[in-house]
Amino acid sequence: MQGTGINEKPPFSPDCVQTAFMFGAGGGVFGGILSLLGAGLGPGVGGSSWDRLPVGYYYKSLGRQAYRQGKTFGVWGFYFGGLLAMVEKRRGKHDYWNPFIAGGLSSVMPGGMGMGGPKKLAVRVIGGGIFIAALEKVFNWFQGIED
Repeated sequence: MQGTGINEKPPFSPDCVQTAFMFGAGGGVFGGILSLLGAGLGPGVGGSSWDRLPVGYYYKSLGRQAYRQGKTFGVWGFYFGGLLAMVEKRRGKHDYWNPFIAGGLSSVMPGGMGMGGPKKLAVRVIGGGIFIAALEKVFNWFQGIED
């Protein structure tokens, strides 16, 4: 039966836009949850301006911050998911170079390509690629997928 192995290419290729939207939605949810979890670790040590706010306003601003961070993660997830699907479709194989290329390209897209000159651009592309390839390796290790 075709497409039953873990590392086998499925018999059909999902649409790049569908993949991008799924990565964007996942990134949005992850960013919102991460923001809410980070709020518990916030500046509460030693007192802060949050201590003097009404409880309702505090939770309202937490929700706004979670929404903003969720949008940011969602946009980056959308870029990365679309680029990953396009690179994989173009290269015709599923390996660790695909997330490296897509991570490198998506690390420069939201922030602008010309900010900081060519050295910073190269560092952002290589750093983003290495970071995403390492994440892919860790996720595959947790799932028990061997190279």
